[in-house]
Amino acid sequence: MKKFLFAFVLVSSLSLLPLQLQSQEIVHALCGTVSSINTASHTITLFQDTGSPATFNVSSSSSTRVAFDKKVADEVTAAKEFQKQGAYVILFYYGIQENRTAVALKSLGTGPFSSTTGEVTEWNKHSQTVSIRGNDGSIHSFKLSPQTVGETYQGVVDGSRFEVSKGEQVRLVSSTSGGTQTVLFIRER
Repeated sequence: MKKFLFAFVLVSSLSLLPLQLQSQEIVHALCGTVSSINTASHTITLFQDTGSPATFNVSSSSSTRVAFDKKVADEVTAAKEFQKQGAYVILFYYGIQENRTAVALKSLGTGPFSSTTGEVTEWNKHSQTVSIRGNDGSIHSFKLSPQTVGETYQGVVDGSRFEVSKGEQVRLVSSTSGGTQTVLFIRER
């Protein structure tokens, strides 16, 4: 009887394991201009800052579990509700290459925006400032804010949680307000 009870408990425990092992999709981000929204095919095409278009499926199901920074998620529009064709945005997605699914978008407004790529020369976590040696060799200094979106290898984080080390390569999008260049989006390269 003890063997039967042990086997029953073991099988019961193992049958619950798949419920606990459901994976989460990690949400990543990139910047670009929304070039088309196709409601019939449930896709959004983004003209990326890199100069190439990318098409994303639009997430219509809330059953997919995603690992999405809560603070960032609170400031976005669900992909299925976004209707601003031509808007400059941060697009949040999961998946790779042809199987990417848009989860949400964050419109960055009308600009003007600056894009800078280069090597981090100084990072101050406490004051949330970063200096970058651009490809032209000049040093540019920026301030991160709580609304800054950071793209890391582990997914999207809000600006207060973003960290980078001296010597790392980054790409960022910023705007100037009151004489201060504020980072809207920063990505480890």
